[in-house]
Amino acid sequence: MDDDEDFMYDDEYSFDFGSDGASEVQDESFVLENTYFTAKSEKASNPKDAIQMFETLLELDIEKTLWSFKALKQLSKVYLSLGDLEKSLSTLKSVLNYSSKEVKPFQIENYVLNLVDKLENYPKISPSAIYKFFLNFFPTSQIFYIKLVIKHCNFLLKERDFIHAEELISNLSSCFEFKDLETNNSSLMLELYGILLLIYSETGQNIKLELVYQDCLRLKSAVPNLKINGLICECGGKMYMNSENWDRAHVEFFESFKCYHDAGSNRRLDILKFANDPKVAWVKQLVSTYLSNNYEQFCSIFKANVENGDNDHFIRKYLNQINDSMKQKTLVLYIKPYSRVSLFFLSQKLKCDLQTIINMLHVAILEGNLAGRIDERENTYVHTPIEMSTVYKDKILQEYVEILEKINRYKF
Repeated sequence: MDDDEDFMYDDEYSFDFGSDGASEVQDESFVLENTYFTAKSEKASNPKDAIQMFETLLELDIEKTLWSFKALKQLSKVYLSLGDLEKSLSTLKSVLNYSSKEVKPFQIENYVLNLVDKLENYPKISPSAIYKFFLNFFPTSQIFYIKLVIKHCNFLLKERDFIHAEELISNLSSCFEFKDLETNNSSLMLELYGILLLIYSETGQNIKLELVYQDCLRLKSAVPNLKINGLICECGGKMYMNSENWDRAHVEFFESFKCYHDAGSNRRLDILKFANDPKVAWVKQLVSTYLSNNYEQFCSIFKANVENGDNDHFIRKYLNQINDSMKQKTLVLYIKPYSRVSLFFLSQKLKCDLQTIINMLHVAILEGNLAGRIDERENTYVHTPIEMSTVYKDKILQEYVEILEKINRYKF
């Protein structure tokens, strides 16, 4: 129950004019109600007076009615506004431990979820400390504990703290058997899977991403959540993009767009990039130029839309990978017809510095796409027989080993 909607509480008034006892109860309820609203009206202008009135209410309310619960919530807010974090948290403990016939568990849970949103930006305590404070009050066996963990994970995802979010899910799996949760609370399990999909997608853990994606497909929720379904399809589309399965990726992104649209989520606008909407048709054009090996046109589209425009994390990360791959295969295409090629020529054609060209040549030789060596004195790539190229390949590997050894010595 939101304290800003106190007029919406459900009280049943039964008027029995022949009963003095009932009249006394009504009088007491009226006093409590009057004290509560008077204290609340003083909260902003006279917080100390409000505190005294709320405390008076708690003393008067021997039966521990709903008014005491509401008073405790207001007290916590007043202390917080005064900067007294210790008293605010102490009062919060009383709220969380509140036991009364008039106060249902879901009311306490809703209060916690709403309060966490407000405290996330409170300057005197970190969000992680806030979540830890609340999680300590709920047994790990409770479903509400999972809901709090999900809320904490979503906050961490907004902060792009994927490591701690993954740790939270991992710790949760030691408290709950996920298979049981799939059976008994599939909707909640889909939310957890959704978080894992985001983590694995953003951190490039593609094998784990595919496994969780398959888990999502076989899990049927009793209450479908359009936003979660949109997220699952979005991550599935990104997974197929990584494996260059363009047709399947397009289908997933289109389904994701529909789910986000039906849910009224603004995320649908971001998905248009992947669903190849005409406004962002450059994504499709870029992939097309990549597949047709049109390097000049690829660079033109990439510079106009990725380097100078799009801020989507996945788009930039994914298309930067395509850009590197495009340069790598274009390098090989430029070189193959010739027995000798100037590194300066390659640098000019690919618009890369000399060291980048050398690194790309090393990769091409190590992967077996080129059979040759680099003449460092002449700054030239020279085609050689496979036997000689193998010797040069071993030399490159030895150089990389020595570099790694130096890095390890520096670190440890």
